[in-house]
Amino acid sequence: MGVQNSDIGYCYFIQDIKINELTPREELIKNIEEVVDRVEEPNKHKVKCLLERWRNVKAQVVMRHDKLEVTILKFQNFQASLKTELSWLAHAEQKIASPDFQAAPEEMESKMAEFTVSLKRSEFVGY
Repeated sequence: MGVQNSDIGYCYFIQDIKINELTPREELIKNIEEVVDRVEEPNKHKVKCLLERWRNVKAQVVMRHDKLEVTILKFQNFQASLKTELSWLAHAEQKIASPDFQAAPEEMESKMAEFTVSLKRSEFVGY
């Protein structure tokens, strides 16, 4: 199990946009902001609207990238925990299916108690 290629691909896609699309345009945007007051109306208003839209889009891309990185880390932690739990469960199923665990119905309760004590979850972390 691992992070899906599409998840990683999307993360790199967003990172690529940040690095190759947003960052190189920062100097140009800064220059436009410095001279926008010299532009005549109605173009001045249009340029200011475009600059505001640029800031909004840039903020959205940065925010989405950051959220995606956090989400991928959470997903990786979840997968690691799931793998541990599945390993523990597989071992428990093997133990239950073993001939040593077979017992008459009246002995099942004591066998289950014995089994529970012997299969503490902490013993199987990373199993």
